[in-house]
Amino acid sequence: MRYPARVTIEEKGFSADFINFRNLSARGDTLEELEKNASEILSATIKQFIDQNRRVPVSTSVKGDDILWVQPHIHIIQRMAHKKYCQCPVCRNMRGERPSKRKIGLFVSNEIFESMRDIARERRMSQNRLWEQAAKKFLADC
Repeated sequence: MRYPARVTIEEKGFSADFINFRNLSARGDTLEELEKNASEILSATIKQFIDQNRRVPVSTSVKGDDILWVQPHIHIIQRMAHKKYCQCPVCRNMRGERPSKRKIGLFVSNEIFESMRDIARERRMSQNRLWEQAAKKFLADC
């Protein structure tokens, strides 16, 4: 799951304004610092949305040379995977709701699933084990 941010060059470095979050921006002296700061502020904002039981905005598809795609930290993605506002079949199933098999088949393109798949590859572990860890860590918070 990645969110787009529009990058602008300033006198002393760079800034990025998130398209899906109103009044959310990050700054950095270098592009690397901007990416790090953007990920930190995005993660903190999404965590605040989750803690307040607010719906997290859906990432939109944006094209352009001035777009920086920012991914929140893994623990935030794992938290989003089970919260009550998420309506994907896996999250609904984790909450005890039973979506139809047809809906589960459509879930393959979901950004959360894709992010978890990528993270499982990076950590060289199975997706099922990663989902189990996320469930064990965060289901008590629901």
